[in-house]
Amino acid sequence: MTSANAWRAGLLAAFALLAGCAEQPPIRESHREILTCSSEAYGMRRCAADGRVLRVRLWQRLSEADCDYRESWGWNRDGIWVDKGCRAEFEVTTR
Repeated sequence: MTSANAWRAGLLAAFALLAGCAEQPPIRESHREILTCSSEAYGMRRCAADGRVLRVRLWQRLSEADCDYRESWGWNRDGIWVDKGCRAEFEVTTR
């Protein structure tokens, strides 16, 4: 092994060691919950979630009114909105 190759190998080993010792920020695991949200008097209502919303799916419709995605319910990173009489339980994944 030449001295240049030995130097490169030593440098790579040092970087690998430092990378393993560097403090990593804690990773918050995702959390799932069932959130009930109801449109009162066929008006729009927002229901906040506990954490930043990553994914939502309609779990069970509770109203006689339809719950159609983007028509009478939807979501953003803060929570769920319902409208037009939709009342449902939603499975919400947050981080």
